[in-house]
Amino acid sequence: MSILDSADLEKIDSEIPQDEILYDLADLFKIFGDTTRIKLLYALKEAELCVGDIAELLKMNQSAVSHQLKVLKQNKLVKFVLVKKLT
Repeated sequence: MSILDSADLEKIDSEIPQDEILYDLADLFKIFGDTTRIKLLYALKEAELCVGDIAELLKMNQSAVSHQLKVLKQNKLVKFVLVKKLT
């Protein structure tokens, strides 16, 4: 027994995204399932930071930070900016 009639159910069904979109959304949520990546995004929201600064801020080694940045970049959540250091 259904509470809603078939027209209501069809309307709800039409609002549910296609599976491909849902897979992409599920992958995005997996990325946010790591607290380190969320901390990284919060830090980068405040300022452009180099890997060394992020490593110091989050008390991580640079290799681990680079790995997390790579995941975020692959998912188009961050972009890399090359900056020439002034001497």
